Amino acid sequence: MGFKTILAIIIIVFLLVLGAFAIENRLEKKGDVSSPPLADAITSDTIKDIPSVNETPENNPDSEPVISEPKTSTITIAAGGFSPSTIVISAGDSILFLNDDSSEHWPASDKHPSHKNYPGSDIKKCGTSEEDTIFDSCGGLSQGETYKFKFNYVGTWEYHDHLKPGLTGTIEVV
Repeated sequence: MGFKTILAIIIIVFLLVLGAFAIENRLEKKGDVSSPPLADAITSDTIKDIPSVNETPENNPDSEPVISEPKTSTITIAAGGFSPSTIVISAGDSILFLNDDSSEHWPASDKHPSHKNYPGSDIKKCGTSEEDTIFDSCGGLSQGETYKFKFNYVGTWEYHDHLKPGLTGTIEVV
Protein backbone atom coordinates (compact mmCIF):
# COMPACT_ATOMS: atom_id res chain seq x y z
CA MET A 1 0.00 0.00 0.00
CA GLY A 2 1.19 3.34 -0.93
CA PHE A 3 1.17 6.55 1.03
CA LYS A 4 -1.81 7.89 -0.95
CA THR A 5 -3.86 4.76 -0.20
CA ILE A 6 -3.17 4.97 3.55
CA LEU A 7 -4.04 8.67 3.56
CA ALA A 8 -7.27 7.96 1.67
CA ILE A 9 -8.23 5.24 4.22
CA ILE A 10 -7.53 7.58 7.15
CA ILE A 11 -9.66 10.31 5.55
CA ILE A 12 -12.52 7.86 4.86
CA VAL A 13 -12.43 6.53 8.47
CA PHE A 14 -12.36 10.10 9.77
CA LEU A 15 -15.36 11.05 7.62
CA LEU A 16 -17.27 7.92 8.71
CA VAL A 17 -16.63 8.68 12.40
CA LEU A 18 -17.60 12.33 11.88
CA GLY A 19 -20.76 11.27 10.03
CA ALA A 20 -21.69 8.84 12.79
CA PHE A 21 -21.42 11.59 15.41
CA ALA A 22 -23.53 13.92 13.28
CA ILE A 23 -26.25 11.29 12.84
CA GLU A 24 -26.28 10.43 16.57
CA ASN A 25 -26.51 14.12 17.48
CA ARG A 26 -29.43 14.63 15.09
CA LEU A 27 -31.27 11.58 16.49
CA GLU A 28 -30.79 12.77 20.09
CA LYS A 29 -32.41 16.09 19.21
CA LYS A 30 -35.41 14.21 17.79
CA GLY A 31 -35.56 11.86 20.78
CA ASP A 32 -35.04 8.76 18.63
CA VAL A 33 -31.98 7.49 20.50
CA SER A 34 -32.20 5.06 23.39
CA SER A 35 -29.68 6.99 25.52
CA PRO A 36 -31.48 8.85 28.30
CA PRO A 37 -31.93 12.60 28.02
CA LEU A 38 -30.47 14.76 30.80
CA ALA A 39 -33.78 14.90 32.72
CA ASP A 40 -33.79 11.09 33.03
CA ALA A 41 -30.27 11.17 34.44
CA ILE A 42 -31.49 13.15 37.45
CA THR A 43 -32.37 10.71 40.18
CA SER A 44 -35.27 11.00 42.60
CA ASP A 45 -32.70 11.70 45.32
CA THR A 46 -31.65 14.80 43.43
CA ILE A 47 -35.11 16.32 43.30
CA LYS A 48 -36.88 14.99 46.41
CA ASP A 49 -36.52 18.29 48.26
CA ILE A 50 -37.98 20.38 45.46
CA PRO A 51 -41.79 20.61 45.82
CA SER A 52 -43.90 20.77 42.70
CA VAL A 53 -45.70 23.98 41.84
CA ASN A 54 -49.01 22.66 43.19
CA GLU A 55 -47.57 20.96 46.26
CA THR A 56 -48.58 22.33 49.64
CA PRO A 57 -47.23 21.53 53.10
CA GLU A 58 -50.35 19.44 53.76
CA ASN A 59 -49.50 16.94 51.02
CA ASN A 60 -45.71 17.22 51.25
CA PRO A 61 -44.57 15.80 54.58
CA ASP A 62 -40.92 16.60 53.73
CA SER A 63 -41.56 20.35 53.50
CA GLU A 64 -40.58 22.68 56.29
CA PRO A 65 -43.26 25.03 57.65
CA VAL A 66 -42.81 28.70 56.95
CA ILE A 67 -42.38 30.29 60.35
CA SER A 68 -42.36 34.03 60.63
CA GLU A 69 -41.46 36.00 63.71
CA PRO A 70 -44.56 37.05 65.68
CA LYS A 71 -45.42 40.70 65.30
CA THR A 72 -47.25 43.14 67.54
CA SER A 73 -49.63 45.68 66.05
CA THR A 74 -51.07 48.58 68.03
CA ILE A 75 -54.71 49.60 68.17
CA THR A 76 -55.22 53.00 69.76
CA ILE A 77 -58.39 53.67 71.74
CA ALA A 78 -59.77 57.21 71.68
CA ALA A 79 -63.12 58.82 72.49
CA GLY A 80 -64.24 58.08 68.92
CA GLY A 81 -63.32 54.39 69.04
CA PHE A 82 -60.59 52.00 67.99
CA SER A 83 -57.96 52.93 65.39
CA PRO A 84 -57.61 51.06 63.19
CA SER A 85 -61.03 49.56 63.75
CA THR A 86 -60.26 46.68 61.38
CA ILE A 87 -56.89 44.97 61.16
CA VAL A 88 -55.48 41.82 59.54
CA ILE A 89 -52.75 39.90 61.35
CA SER A 90 -51.16 36.46 61.18
CA ALA A 91 -51.86 33.67 63.64
CA GLY A 92 -49.44 34.02 66.54
CA ASP A 93 -49.27 37.82 66.25
CA SER A 94 -50.34 40.10 69.09
CA ILE A 95 -52.41 43.25 69.37
CA LEU A 96 -51.43 45.94 71.84
CA PHE A 97 -54.44 48.06 72.82
CA LEU A 98 -53.31 51.53 73.93
CA ASN A 99 -55.78 53.85 75.66
CA ASP A 100 -55.10 57.34 74.31
CA ASP A 101 -58.28 58.79 75.85
CA SER A 102 -58.85 60.47 79.21
CA SER A 103 -61.76 58.04 79.82
CA GLU A 104 -61.27 54.39 80.71
CA HIS A 105 -61.77 51.74 78.01
CA TRP A 106 -62.08 47.95 78.34
CA PRO A 107 -61.26 46.02 75.13
CA ALA A 108 -62.81 42.56 75.02
CA SER A 109 -64.07 39.90 72.65
CA ASP A 110 -67.65 40.27 71.46
CA LYS A 111 -70.51 39.66 72.33
CA HIS A 112 -71.37 42.13 75.03
CA PRO A 113 -71.58 41.42 77.93
CA SER A 114 -70.37 37.77 77.90
CA HIS A 115 -67.17 38.22 75.79
CA LYS A 116 -67.36 34.65 74.42
CA ASN A 117 -66.74 35.28 70.68
CA TYR A 118 -63.01 34.47 70.73
CA PRO A 119 -62.37 30.76 71.53
CA GLY A 120 -62.02 30.13 75.25
CA SER A 121 -62.92 33.70 76.20
CA ASP A 122 -65.59 34.46 78.79
CA ILE A 123 -65.93 37.43 81.14
CA LYS A 124 -66.48 34.89 83.94
CA LYS A 125 -62.79 33.91 83.61
CA CYS A 126 -61.67 37.41 84.65
CA GLY A 127 -60.03 37.23 88.07
CA THR A 128 -59.25 33.52 87.66
CA SER A 129 -56.10 31.61 86.69
CA GLU A 130 -57.41 31.61 83.10
CA GLU A 131 -57.49 35.42 82.82
CA ASP A 132 -54.23 35.52 80.82
CA THR A 133 -55.64 33.14 78.20
CA ILE A 134 -58.76 35.12 77.21
CA PHE A 135 -59.29 38.05 74.86
CA ASP A 136 -60.46 40.44 77.57
CA SER A 137 -58.55 43.14 79.44
CA CYS A 138 -60.76 42.25 82.44
CA GLY A 139 -60.97 45.87 83.49
CA GLY A 140 -60.79 49.43 82.30
CA LEU A 141 -57.54 50.84 80.98
CA SER A 142 -56.68 54.36 82.12
CA GLN A 143 -55.09 56.83 79.74
CA GLY A 144 -51.65 55.55 78.67
CA GLU A 145 -52.31 51.99 79.88
CA THR A 146 -52.07 49.03 77.52
CA TYR A 147 -53.46 45.53 77.15
CA LYS A 148 -51.70 42.97 74.93
CA PHE A 149 -53.23 39.75 73.58
CA LYS A 150 -51.75 37.06 71.32
CA PHE A 151 -54.16 35.69 68.67
CA ASN A 152 -53.54 32.01 67.96
CA TYR A 153 -56.85 31.15 66.30
CA VAL A 154 -57.48 31.89 62.61
CA GLY A 155 -60.78 33.66 62.00
CA THR A 156 -62.54 37.00 62.08
CA TRP A 157 -62.88 38.20 65.65
CA GLU A 158 -65.13 41.10 66.54
CA TYR A 159 -64.50 43.02 69.72
CA HIS A 160 -65.90 45.98 71.66
CA ASP A 161 -65.29 48.33 74.57
CA HIS A 162 -67.11 46.79 77.52
CA LEU A 163 -67.55 50.25 79.09
CA LYS A 164 -68.85 51.80 75.85
CA PRO A 165 -70.31 48.83 73.86
CA GLY A 166 -71.01 50.98 70.80
CA LEU A 167 -67.27 51.19 70.15
CA THR A 168 -66.38 48.08 68.10
CA GLY A 169 -63.73 46.65 65.84
CA THR A 170 -62.64 43.55 63.94
CA ILE A 171 -59.43 41.55 63.99
CA GLU A 172 -58.94 39.13 61.11
CA VAL A 173 -56.37 36.45 61.85
CA VAL A 174 -55.00 34.64 58.80
